[in-house]
Amino acid sequence: MLDKLAIILLLFTDSVNSQADSSCFTNPSQSKCKDISPIYNKQNVNTDLNSLCKMMPYMSGCLIKDACSTTPAGASGTACEPWTLLADICSPHGGASMKDMMGCHKYAQLCLNTSTSTVVEQCSVSVTSSLVLYKDARTDTITMCGSMGNMDGCSDCKTTETCARPLESLSKVCMKMDMGKCKQWNKMCAGASSSSSSSSSTLPKFCDNQFNKTVGDCSAGTMSMVFHGGIHDMVLFKDWYACNAGQYIFILVVVFLVATCSNAFRSQRKTLENGIYKSCCQSCSQKSTSSMNLPLLSTSTSTSTYSVIVGIDGMTCGSCTKTVKTALNNSVEVMSATVLLQDDGSATIVFNCSQPELINDKIDSIVENIEDVGFDVRSRSNPKPIWNNNNNNNNSSNPYPKNAVKALIVGMQITVDYALMLAAMTFNTGVFFAVVLGFSMGTFLFSHLGKGVEINPDKDDLPACCNN
Repeated sequence: MLDKLAIILLLFTDSVNSQADSSCFTNPSQSKCKDISPIYNKQNVNTDLNSLCKMMPYMSGCLIKDACSTTPAGASGTACEPWTLLADICSPHGGASMKDMMGCHKYAQLCLNTSTSTVVEQCSVSVTSSLVLYKDARTDTITMCGSMGNMDGCSDCKTTETCARPLESLSKVCMKMDMGKCKQWNKMCAGASSSSSSSSSTLPKFCDNQFNKTVGDCSAGTMSMVFHGGIHDMVLFKDWYACNAGQYIFILVVVFLVATCSNAFRSQRKTLENGIYKSCCQSCSQKSTSSMNLPLLSTSTSTSTYSVIVGIDGMTCGSCTKTVKTALNNSVEVMSATVLLQDDGSATIVFNCSQPELINDKIDSIVENIEDVGFDVRSRSNPKPIWNNNNNNNNSSNPYPKNAVKALIVGMQITVDYALMLAAMTFNTGVFFAVVLGFSMGTFLFSHLGKGVEINPDKDDLPACCNN
């Protein structure tokens, strides 16, 4: 009997409380409405959320709700609280302001009542910080994909009608390349990671491009146009990026060494050009020598004019040089002579010899003329042919082999330097300083090696066909 009375009393009390509590939906300013969970609990809120997201699955709040239930969690913290999700969709503070939707009616009655104030504690729950609303996400994604349609996220949001999950599409695009239209997305992600509190929101599905990656698997980082840290930036090629600290260090070392070698290559470029050019000219010399033995070509591939440099001892003044020059000019073979006191005395002599086998005899005769006026000849160079002007088309040095060598070397240098420039333009601070330090180290170690190297090789070291 007492048990029956207790049950009747409990039912009556619940009925009175229910009638009394239901008044909170019309007058939320009552003190008894402070905690509304007895009559509008999480289950009720989730029911309304499910109703809203079934009708409008594209809403940003609904996409976050979906992310909260994935494994691993694509969203966590306060962003996944039912009242926060409801506020994201229904509250004007969240921007969506869908208070007229059926699922938002109770929230609007409790928290958005314009006829009276509210004391409901749940109404003070903050919305997700800087949440990008679906309309803005859709517009920004379509705009960015209009100019760069091959990016991740663009295939799912090409038009208003096909953009089913705007916030996800925007996040994919912005995680791939941080552009101007990603400003609001950046604010949202910064707000989701700005607090270390356990109650803060995190949105890895929308803000972390490494989300949902298995061990040993990762993706390239966001392409940012400002200096930043991180280890996942692409360097030059689509698949060249680090997934862990060890790989990142390896990339930095490679970039540093390439930059160092680039400067070493630059300091030795002229020497390398000369070496390749001289090596290539050996075959040229052999072809030229063999062609001189052909009778039909002898008039166009041979010359009767040669030059030789002789070292002369005993010249001490201008009168000495004049005496030697006079003696040389009096020689029948000599066409011109330049006599200098420099380099312990020397003379550059141009002479005529129509028979190549008699060249040494001609030089011996010239040397005797110098010795006859009282000076000693201490050395003489190998004779060099001088091509006549009327044979320039056939006998002058062809500039294109030399230009081809230079083009090859310059092409290699430009390729490496521009690759390093593009690597630095990832704006990754580690890669940037690896390039700078590499160039600096190359200058420190190798810049002195290039001093004194002329643009062209010493013509005395080249065969005749390579000289101008």
